[in-house]
Amino acid sequence: MKNINYILFLKNKLRGIACIFTFIGLCMYTNANAQVITDQKVIDDFLKKTVKAYNIPGLAVAIVNDKGIIYSFSYGESSPGIRITSNTPFMLGSTTKTFTALAIMRLVETGKVEIDSPVKKYLPKFKLASPEFENTITIRHLLNHTSGLSDAGMPYTSLGENSLEEEMILLQQCKSTTTPGKKYEYFNDNYRLLGLVIEKMSGMKYGEYLYSEIFKPLSMTSTFAGPIGVKGLAPGHGELFGFPFRREQKYRPGALPSGYVVSSASDIAHFLIAELRAGKGDTGVLNPETVKLTWQPPQNIKGGYAMGWMVFDTISKIPFLAHGGSLENYHSFFYLNPKLNTGFVFLMNQGGLLPMLGGFGTLRNGLIKILDKEQPKNGSGFWPVVIVLVCFLLVAAIEIFVTIRLKNWQIRTEQKKKWKRWAGILFEFVFSCFLLYWLYKGWFMFYSILPELFFLLWIMIILGLIRSIVKIWTIIKNPGILFNK
Repeated sequence: MKNINYILFLKNKLRGIACIFTFIGLCMYTNANAQVITDQKVIDDFLKKTVKAYNIPGLAVAIVNDKGIIYSFSYGESSPGIRITSNTPFMLGSTTKTFTALAIMRLVETGKVEIDSPVKKYLPKFKLASPEFENTITIRHLLNHTSGLSDAGMPYTSLGENSLEEEMILLQQCKSTTTPGKKYEYFNDNYRLLGLVIEKMSGMKYGEYLYSEIFKPLSMTSTFAGPIGVKGLAPGHGELFGFPFRREQKYRPGALPSGYVVSSASDIAHFLIAELRAGKGDTGVLNPETVKLTWQPPQNIKGGYAMGWMVFDTISKIPFLAHGGSLENYHSFFYLNPKLNTGFVFLMNQGGLLPMLGGFGTLRNGLIKILDKEQPKNGSGFWPVVIVLVCFLLVAAIEIFVTIRLKNWQIRTEQKKKWKRWAGILFEFVFSCFLLYWLYKGWFMFYSILPELFFLLWIMIILGLIRSIVKIWTIIKNPGILFNK
């Protein structure tokens, strides 16, 4: 099993970064007057401008009410000459949790799982470094992310490289950071445990159970548990200085219930429609009582996380539900407003921090504004990219300038005090080695989230080591540089 150091802890947290960003910038976008889209040209223009402004390689959007799909949009190619459509599958990221939560609740409906029973009842091998809480954490706590477990309690964390069973075993080294049921802390392992409970109590694989209970009944024909064997999958992309580039998305089976379901905008639309109908009491595919329960966050706990949905109920008189998903090369977002009888989904085949701050945020906020009968904003454009580019060029220029100055290094060094000579040489070498070690341990996180920083660190390391070698070689030829007064 692969141990990931504290740097990859940040990457694991970024699995849920879309959920965190959901809290930022949404607080002004709810209005009780939205019912249906009356001017599709507004949304057409907004989406086309956003795709162009942020160089989004592929996008699929669907807007629904309880009657059906009322708007759809798609852009890009899934392969050369084949356009992305509303049926093109994308990898979802953490929006997978909405399905995991619903699947658990289906088991609750049939009596195979009790929502307030301890997790250990269903997973006897479940153990923690805080044994006093092993029998206290319930299924409800996992669903609400109030288990008391968090990345802060792990000496290292896993991205889900192992099996679900092995992911559970890793938690033997996890210490509770709070008492279960007292605090919301987003923790992917909560939903990995739920995925394992689904397998144990249904007697089926996670994907098989979701297909049987959710995907098939809702006619979600382009939805799959994981990307293996999926045809026509929208290819993943990274971003470098505002330009997308194709990049393969790694599949991690141990993280399937928390982030690796594959689906299309059309299929998610079917799901949102069923949720809206159930919310209005329709006893069709989904149980209205179950759906309404998944929409309710625990009382007296800050955070607003229900069961696979984040709830925004302190912004205006009309609450709404949302969830974001983020993988290295994909972003997704689900929005559901039962009071307004409206929902939408958008799927992007591009990941990374700058696309999150740019295209993802602009799409999210703009679509919510449109549903609120307001004019969408075009977003910040390329300013985040420009800032990163300027910082990159500035630091790279400094590194190059310092390297060029090596030709006068000996003269300048001999004029310094002896301790400053030693300190200057040692600092250069040690700092370069430290950066190399840091990059070695966390290269995947840097390359996945902010490749500009990845390449900048390589420039700093290479030039720093070159300067160190030149200085050391100069000292070998002339030891007096360090020892003369």
